[in-house]
Amino acid sequence: MSEKNPAPNGQEEQSWLRRQWQRLRHAAWADVVIAEVGAGAQNVAVGKNIFQLNVGGRNITPYVLLIALAVLVIAGYFLYPLAEPLWNPWQMRGSLNIAVADFGLLSDGRINPSALGADLSAAMYEELAVQYAEAKAATSAESRKTPISDVLIWHDTMPAARGAKNVHFGVIEGATAQERSDAAAALAKRINANIVIYGYLTSDAVQEALVLEFYYSSPAISDEPDAAMGSHQMGAPIASDLPLDDPQHAATAKLQMSPGLNKRSAAVFWLTQAFSYDFANQPEVALQILQEAERRLGDWPNAEGKELLYLFLGRAALFAREFEEAIRAGETALSINPDYVNAHVLLGLTYIDRAQLYFVRGRELTAEEAACTSDKNIEQSAQTVADALGDAQQAVAHLEQAARLAPASFWPPIEPYVRMNLGLAYRVLGLARIFAEEYEPAAAALQSAAGQLTTAAAAFPVQESPQYFAWTQMGLGLTYRLQAHLASVDEFVASQTGQAEAVAAARAETIALLGDSVNAYQSCINQKEATLGYPVFQKKVLECSCIPYRESAEKARQTLVEEGERE
Repeated sequence: MSEKNPAPNGQEEQSWLRRQWQRLRHAAWADVVIAEVGAGAQNVAVGKNIFQLNVGGRNITPYVLLIALAVLVIAGYFLYPLAEPLWNPWQMRGSLNIAVADFGLLSDGRINPSALGADLSAAMYEELAVQYAEAKAATSAESRKTPISDVLIWHDTMPAARGAKNVHFGVIEGATAQERSDAAAALAKRINANIVIYGYLTSDAVQEALVLEFYYSSPAISDEPDAAMGSHQMGAPIASDLPLDDPQHAATAKLQMSPGLNKRSAAVFWLTQAFSYDFANQPEVALQILQEAERRLGDWPNAEGKELLYLFLGRAALFAREFEEAIRAGETALSINPDYVNAHVLLGLTYIDRAQLYFVRGRELTAEEAACTSDKNIEQSAQTVADALGDAQQAVAHLEQAARLAPASFWPPIEPYVRMNLGLAYRVLGLARIFAEEYEPAAAALQSAAGQLTTAAAAFPVQESPQYFAWTQMGLGLTYRLQAHLASVDEFVASQTGQAEAVAAARAETIALLGDSVNAYQSCINQKEATLGYPVFQKKVLECSCIPYRESAEKARQTLVEEGERE
């Protein structure tokens, strides 16, 4: 055994572990402070890093610390109302929530605060508040609680109250319609608003006017495609012949623009009344309100945004399955504004619904189908295969036009929703052609359906839009299942002529398409946890569609596989 090397001082060299222990001990106890304190000494502090203030021989450190603490408490008291909205914005809790932001001044490529714009915004808010107060009073007088009883309207002029509004809206910023729409959508999400009304003044050599816009975020958007989704411009700008950036003319300009503003305030009142009944699942009442609005607002000029009235009237009619009224309203909206994408979407959805109801009418539904199928006004659906085919073709035509117009529309983000609906329309067209035994055109329609739905799915990230991604997957599952049916028809035809290779190829294609259908339905089902907040979606798309359809497609696929193994 070798001996340890001697240390320079003659002692054995210490182990590494012992050396580290000595260093730690040295670090912990290296500082030693020795002091001698005489008799009668006061305010003595012995040690390191000691903070002490002495005045006249007295230690005032505790008093200084108390004063600092008091200053922090007072500052916190005053700063808390400013900081709280950043982490705890109070939510709107009404049956319908309307936020009216200030109207700014578009200058140097941005929206800036404007005293005139704020006054005009306050005037719209006050007009809405008065009209709703009168409507609520009438409701109370009749001792009836209706959806409008709980409509909330917020504006920055509201007095602060605990549990009410604590978020300052200011102006909705953005030099472009898309930027303003994004900002309005962010505000709507932040405070749980369904509608955000905003606008801006323009003041230059080209135009002196007030531009009004609003963003619509309906709960129905979370459940199914909605023709009214997104941002809308409320008609042509309200013009003025005075410079709107000059405070000296503000009072006169306000008086000059008030009639046009009041007319649109009245229209907003009627529209939002109907929305409140939509949200309460009373589309028939919403339709009656908007039909009354059509009579009351007969002098509303088309150029001032009257297509909005017909869009929402048609939407309420669609929800009530009054198909003819929905079509009349949609076509009236297009007569006012032929490039109105939302009106084309409304008509597309109306024709889809009327066409697809044909395939459930005239037969007894199973208990499972009855639980998942609304038979409201089913007698107004397409009467024959030819009628269903015609409606499906109309749906495709309107949605193709909407897809062409969407990129240049007021709200370009509507395009993927349009393409999703277009894919669903092509799927219904393919189904109608199968019933009409027009198999080649059916195959072409289903191929188009798959293409549109795949394009739409790519625009809906799973993390951000799980419900819409699931809608596309449900549509793809239905489409692949119909394509599998066409492949089985090819197999039958080939078997009749003894074409063994064609039979085998068609069988393999059927199995593959059924597998694609199963996978698409599973992708839909995978969004269950992410969509727990959407009960209608959970029922309509998952429980009544993707889950049972996946089981059916898998059973059909497995049967064919087992048959092939036995042959």
